[in-house]
Amino acid sequence: MLIKSPMKMQVVDAGTGDVIEELHNVGGLMPPAKDRCQICATKHEPELPHNRDSLFYQMAFNGEHGRWPTWADAMAHCSDDMRAAWTAELQTHGVDVNPAPPPPEPEQPKCLAPENALYPPGTDIDLSSTSDDAIKRVPAKIIAVAPPRAPIEFAVADQLGKPRPWSFTPNRRRSNTYVIEYIDEHGDPVRLFVPEKKLKAGIQPEPQQNGTDDPATAEDRS
Repeated sequence: MLIKSPMKMQVVDAGTGDVIEELHNVGGLMPPAKDRCQICATKHEPELPHNRDSLFYQMAFNGEHGRWPTWADAMAHCSDDMRAAWTAELQTHGVDVNPAPPPPEPEQPKCLAPENALYPPGTDIDLSSTSDDAIKRVPAKIIAVAPPRAPIEFAVADQLGKPRPWSFTPNRRRSNTYVIEYIDEHGDPVRLFVPEKKLKAGIQPEPQQNGTDDPATAEDRS
């Protein structure tokens, strides 16, 4: 039987890069060998503390309790005398057996559309394509604007009010990048990463494969 682990996983739309679902406690840990402690996977007498530094113990404890174990947790099953002896010895080595939990990570600032954007998110535009000497107009929408050096997928997620993906493409240009979405002939959404220079010039951009290609080129970095 597998033991719960703290591992997480994101399910991401390969076409748009949007996070569809976040899964917690994905996978599991194989139980320790029979000659080892079944809690910390270390050889020790039952009356002794668990090995707090055991990777198995840390992963299994976090999977069960949502935090990393302390030496106080590792000694919780011990007698009072055993806990006192181990606490005194650990303190001589400068170890805090029951440290305060770390402060929560500060919230990352939102990647909002810059004020100098040519068009704000939500602007409807037309894309044009030439086929058989005919010009076809395709309705599209600017769904996000990524400032210079900002992760493009973070800009999309923040400006659409969606979860941020764990992987991202940095906007390596020195100007804004516009994320434009349209529906192709198969009914699937397609996203384009368009540099501001091309948007000003009215040049139709090349689509980014799966929304993950590096959108920067030599001429766009200037």
